[in-house]
Amino acid sequence: MKRSTQRGFSLIELMATVGILALLASIAVPAFSHLTLRAKLSERSMMIKELEHSVMQYQAEYESFPDDFGGGNSQLWGDFNPPFPVEPTKREFLQNQPGWSALVFRPAGQVYHSYYMFGWQSGNDAWFIVYAYGDLDNDGVLGYKYRYWRRSLGNWRLWGEWDTMTI
Repeated sequence: MKRSTQRGFSLIELMATVGILALLASIAVPAFSHLTLRAKLSERSMMIKELEHSVMQYQAEYESFPDDFGGGNSQLWGDFNPPFPVEPTKREFLQNQPGWSALVFRPAGQVYHSYYMFGWQSGNDAWFIVYAYGDLDNDGVLGYKYRYWRRSLGNWRLWGEWDTMTI
């Protein structure tokens, strides 16, 4: 008998290879999605810390917030930036929006979240809140994080924190 000298792969070998590749892809794609979400959340944490530092720095330097109402009362207000609607893609942070331009807070490039801040000072008492809103997984449901700071006896202290965007 003469043996065939055909070259190539059998159908079974090709199907086994495709099956192994599909199995590897089913493991790799969710892991990659998880890493992408973690990177977006780390941007949010970094931006909130920088924003909080900037608000505290402004208040320490000027001993008030930018909008002065007289009698020791002042406020700091920065509307959602980038403006709504929130999208799962990066958007440009607008540096010259009212309230935001008073701070040294300058994000480089585009951001995934929309940020909001409000602060009030009356005499020696001061407080401020910072919000970050985002739809990072594109499910149409906004997640947010907020942090509430109060100054007492010259020291800032975190009074409250809430986070609906965790992994």
